[in-house]
Amino acid sequence: KNILEIRQISIESKVGEIDLIIEKIINNQFDINQNQDYNLVVNNESKEYKEIINYKNSFILKFTVIYDKNDISNNFKIKRITKHIKNKTINPSFFIPFKQRFPSFLFKKEIISKDTLIKYYKNDKKNDLSQNLSGLNIKYFFTLNPELYTDKIFKLNDNNYRVNKPKKREKSGNNIYFTFSEKLNFSSSVNLKINDKIELGGFNQFHENISSDNVTTNQKQLLPSMSFLFFPFKKEILEKNLNKFYFQPGLKLTLERNQINFSTEIPNFKYEHTDIDEEIYNRWTDLSLFEEQIILNKQSVHFVLKFLNEIKIKKNSILKKVSPFTSLNISLFNNRIANYENNWQGTIEGEYPTYFNAILYDGAYDFGETSSQHNETLNVKSSLLDLSEISLGVDLDFEQIGLSINLTHQIAPKNIVNLSNEPIILTDSYSEDNIGGQIITNSITEVLNSFSVNNTYICIGINFKL
Repeated sequence: KNILEIRQISIESKVGEIDLIIEKIINNQFDINQNQDYNLVVNNESKEYKEIINYKNSFILKFTVIYDKNDISNNFKIKRITKHIKNKTINPSFFIPFKQRFPSFLFKKEIISKDTLIKYYKNDKKNDLSQNLSGLNIKYFFTLNPELYTDKIFKLNDNNYRVNKPKKREKSGNNIYFTFSEKLNFSSSVNLKINDKIELGGFNQFHENISSDNVTTNQKQLLPSMSFLFFPFKKEILEKNLNKFYFQPGLKLTLERNQINFSTEIPNFKYEHTDIDEEIYNRWTDLSLFEEQIILNKQSVHFVLKFLNEIKIKKNSILKKVSPFTSLNISLFNNRIANYENNWQGTIEGEYPTYFNAILYDGAYDFGETSSQHNETLNVKSSLLDLSEISLGVDLDFEQIGLSINLTHQIAPKNIVNLSNEPIILTDSYSEDNIGGQIITNSITEVLNSFSVNNTYICIGINFKL
């Protein structure tokens, strides 16, 4: 009890009277077996949780005390007790937090069971206030003025969960339920090519005299490859010696822009042709220098199967977790767009069987030494289930953001160029006056039996949650 005020003494004959204004504090612990009003019972996912509530309240009372004015040492009596302030009894409101992992169809909503702390603020995160949670079976806090929290945003002391806004609360009686939803994991990385493998499957029957070993190839990144990853959830699969092992599925979108260069000779080859005078002859072509550049743009989608070992670091460290991981990235779709440009120098001759195999050189038609430059869209494939990846790396988790470093190698490449309708490297057309005839040069990849590319990357990325 706290004495708030002592009123003036009044004396009538032999009896004195004094009023004492006292605050009486009541500490209650409500027993869950006695069905008291403030027992907290919560049903969640077909399970009932009960909590004994420690509740403190106070009342302002007036004690009227009388005494014998001739003997005031021991002769005090309470004449009456009345409620000094007649106010309406207010039942407390209980705020009860939950956690919800994503996706909700896979993970059940959880009552927060561990000792934790929440913060709340109106608009400015810098001016937040802390609120401790009570309870053993159910974490909660209560207030006699719930309207003070109607415009407040709650934040769990765990960066893996989003804030809870006022619109996302449910009221049932004196209970107010609010849920912290799990943030989703994202990652963005820059992929730097450190090795490549360009496979040429040999030339077709019209160019059998060319060996693919004599073709010089190289590849360079016009822009660094970029990847964007999304991980909807992470599931614990094993715990051993305080280390936790997780399975984390996800999706990966990668954007690439590369230039592939070819350089070779395409020596004597012939094919049957018809000149402008409709004479059939054998067209002999010898390309002493042939160069080609292919600009290849690729957008790919992978289904990621990631397995990681999460190792927690001591509390005072800036680095919170170290997670070595390996992943298999299964290719779902590859969309390719390519253009090529080539140029060559060489000679063209015409052999006419009807004229005793006479050979025409310079001065007739387009025969003789010549050169050409040509560019066109390359007929490449958009493919499924090829060029999957294996990754090996480590995630470093800090307070708000993470760093990822890994080595990624592409596997199981397939032919990326569709078969050409023109099985030879050159296609010719004449002008009406037989002057300035156009020579169209196909891509070298179109006269190969197969053409594929796979790369190895060092990937440096940022992990974040939204």
